[in-house]
Amino acid sequence: MIPRGVPWAAALLAVVASWTGARLYLHHAAVQRGVPVPAGEASAPNPGELTAQPEAPPAQIPERLPNFALEDLAGKLGVASPVFPFTVFTDRRGRIVALYLGELHKAQADLILGVVERLNEDRLPLADARRAITEGLNALQAKIPG
Repeated sequence: MIPRGVPWAAALLAVVASWTGARLYLHHAAVQRGVPVPAGEASAPNPGELTAQPEAPPAQIPERLPNFALEDLAGKLGVASPVFPFTVFTDRRGRIVALYLGELHKAQADLILGVVERLNEDRLPLADARRAITEGLNALQAKIPG
């Protein structure tokens, strides 16, 4: 005769719990883990895809910088004399859209970059982009007290 009661139920529960835990642990351990990267986890490298990379030659560092004149740079940018700091904004075609002289603040950068983005999407011609930047910067300057 098989005894009835709580001891058998507890034993059965313990066996089922142990089996479930072992199954989950072993299944989880069998999965190959990826490589942790700042953005999450990348897949592990596949040894068949690895190829020997040729060794790069050591970098040649010049003894001195090449000569250039700031006056030449200023002349090319349409400024009589160089002023520091300055920022040059170009479009995707490499055309100079704006030259900002002096310290650049977030509001100014956001305005200029927004116009350059519209220019890059061909939603605005270059002349209109330059005019929009000039007018926008003037409006921002007018808001500054003093």
